[in-house]
Amino acid sequence: MIEAPKLEAVYYPYPIPRSNSSLTIMGLVFDKVYFPNVVMPPSGYNPNDVAKERNRIVTALNGRIDYDTAVLLSMLDFLGHVETLKGFCEFSGDENTFSYCGSNKELGGLAKEIEKLVYGPPPENFYPITTSVHSKGLPGGERSICYPSLTHYPAGSLIFSRQRSIPLITDEPRLPVPGTLTSPKENINLLASIMAIECFSVNLPHVRLMNPLQLMQFRNDNEAYLLQFRASLLRLASKLQSQIGEGISAAEVAAAAARLVETEVNPQLLELQAAVNRSNVNVWNIVTDAGKQIPNIAASFAVGATLGPVPGALSAVLGILGQMQSARESKKKELEKHNFYYLLRATKE
Repeated sequence: MIEAPKLEAVYYPYPIPRSNSSLTIMGLVFDKVYFPNVVMPPSGYNPNDVAKERNRIVTALNGRIDYDTAVLLSMLDFLGHVETLKGFCEFSGDENTFSYCGSNKELGGLAKEIEKLVYGPPPENFYPITTSVHSKGLPGGERSICYPSLTHYPAGSLIFSRQRSIPLITDEPRLPVPGTLTSPKENINLLASIMAIECFSVNLPHVRLMNPLQLMQFRNDNEAYLLQFRASLLRLASKLQSQIGEGISAAEVAAAAARLVETEVNPQLLELQAAVNRSNVNVWNIVTDAGKQIPNIAASFAVGATLGPVPGALSAVLGILGQMQSARESKKKELEKHNFYYLLRATKE
């Protein structure tokens, strides 16, 4: 039996996800995403005091917020989601992060290369002073956040990716990657990652945006469908492997992956969508979502149903609805066996 691949990635541009859209896509594609050399404690501080400290910083600066401060404020905002995203977002920093970022020569050299790529080479006899790492104590405890600077974070991501042979991913086109990446031809898990990303990229306009709690709940509820989806990715990755050669560029790999999605995935996804429409199966759990939004109304109906006998006409209607629901559930079980059912559930109705 072929085991479905575990897909992991190293996030390149920033010490936290760039946006909720990025977080959603990464959460739908990857089992785990690493943020190297970043310390984000899930507990050991007072969340209310952290919020007050964030507001104090904003007020004190009176709107004059530079890049480093903007990153700090974003880190403080994201801190409350760390516990929810545990097991998916892996912040790999520890008590040695501060000294490592400040003294590691390889890290410092790569950071300078990235700085040149972003800003260009410095003028003659000009030696810029850069900060390698930032730290901020958290009120209400003895914990702190710690994260590398603008150029030291992506440099550390490159090193982490190479040392662990985990793919590097980015959603920031303005931040170049120094050097050349190795050929993906012999790395089947990397090719599976490329196929997964391409599947979601093509369907990106239809992917549901989720907050961290919704995302983790979706991952938990759809684990079985994800395994089916991953197994199909191995087959697609094998096809992609046969279509690319050594030394092929990243753009050529992406183009080959896009062709496979267009010819192999999208037709099956359209067929699955048509089957869902014909069966009236509720793939997206809209009723459950609505119930969460209007709990008082739903609770009233639930209580009312127990107050007395159900009228005859209503009883007949409920019986018919029950039979329809039973038929839908039977059809749903058939649809759930489809390799791309997971991909469909990640999209909007």
